[in-house]
Amino acid sequence: MAQSNDFFAPIGAEWYYSWGYGYSNGYIHIVSVKDTLIGNKNCNVLTRKLYTYDFMNNAYDTAFLGYEYVYEDSGRVFYYRFNKFYKLYDFNAKPGEGWEIAGDFSFGSDGPSTSVGYIQVDSVGKLFINNDSLRYMYVSAPTTSQWFFGISADVCYWPSIMIIEKIGCIKYMFPRPACLSSEYSNTGQLRCYSDGLFGNFFTNIDPDCAHIYTGIEKANDV
Repeated sequence: MAQSNDFFAPIGAEWYYSWGYGYSNGYIHIVSVKDTLIGNKNCNVLTRKLYTYDFMNNAYDTAFLGYEYVYEDSGRVFYYRFNKFYKLYDFNAKPGEGWEIAGDFSFGSDGPSTSVGYIQVDSVGKLFINNDSLRYMYVSAPTTSQWFFGISADVCYWPSIMIIEKIGCIKYMFPRPACLSSEYSNTGQLRCYSDGLFGNFFTNIDPDCAHIYTGIEKANDV
């Protein structure tokens, strides 16, 4: 099931996102590891791992956060939730258009009361990264939506967030629950993205992609 790398999440693609909760900090590492079939859809399988350092206990830890399944079709990226595919990103959408996004049940009784939310495109454009012309959009969620793109951390509404073609959301790849601060909801900003053809993209918010603060430094944007 070989595929071109000119699409979202080619095999070997990697993302690093900052993370912080309580007295711990670290990062989430997402990797596209292989392809698979779900129904008649050829998808790529993503692994998600959390690497942390606990200041109180002076201890490192690694947690496997699970798999994700994504595919792209003509500028629209889909992901698998609740036994069906939902639209994650739509680079063909125009300002004012939107779509339903799916959350997940990993937050238990503390999470949102509904499994779906809504996202709307605020503006669109193009930019050059690594000599590639990439589409981008800014999106936001209405205050009634319990899921959005952004950093949760008790935030009930997040302003317009940038999503870039090939790279994804610059905050976190998947929707986060609104108004909830928990160990696994507190994702931070994108640090780095890379794949074999596109090359590397750095946001420069941390010293390096896999940096973990262990001393007196203050964690950056988590």
